[in-house]
Amino acid sequence: MQREYKKVFDKANKIKKPIVVFSHNKPLGAVIGVDLLEKLQLDAVAREALEEYKRGEAVPIKNFDEFAKEVVDASK
Repeated sequence: MQREYKKVFDKANKIKKPIVVFSHNKPLGAVIGVDLLEKLQLDAVAREALEEYKRGEAVPIKNFDEFAKEVVDASK
């Protein structure tokens, strides 16, 4: 991987799946493409929002004015 890292990154971006890196037949880490990283991050945010909703911690917002108020309140 040291000499061929660019090819590994290119392949990870192309196949959109993780590439597991081994050392002495043991998994050492994984290389993922940027698109997959963004998808995983969005999935995590969505799961967190759903859990907040299930716990009753979500704030219902009906229009843009309520949204703007929530943003201002959250930034305080």
